[in-house]
Amino acid sequence: AIVIGPTRELCQQVEGVLLRLLKPFNGSISFLCCIGGINRKSEGYKLASGQQIVVSTPGRLLDHLTLTTDWHVKNLLILCVDEADR
Repeated sequence: AIVIGPTRELCQQVEGVLLRLLKPFNGSISFLCCIGGINRKSEGYKLASGQQIVVSTPGRLLDHLTLTTDWHVKNLLILCVDEADR
């Protein structure tokens, strides 16, 4: 799943909700919050290792789609665009 949020703050808020929702799964569901201000290369390594849920701002998602060669989204099942009314 990919969740696109318009701002860093909103993506971090979604990340906090995911932490609470996925706590009962004891780490069996992996997720990553990709936002500006964080090292893109370290995010790229984590994406390439396989994350089940990715929360990202549009710009950072575009960066990874074009520059992170080992990350594939061919198995994407869910795309969520948060704040789509804006």
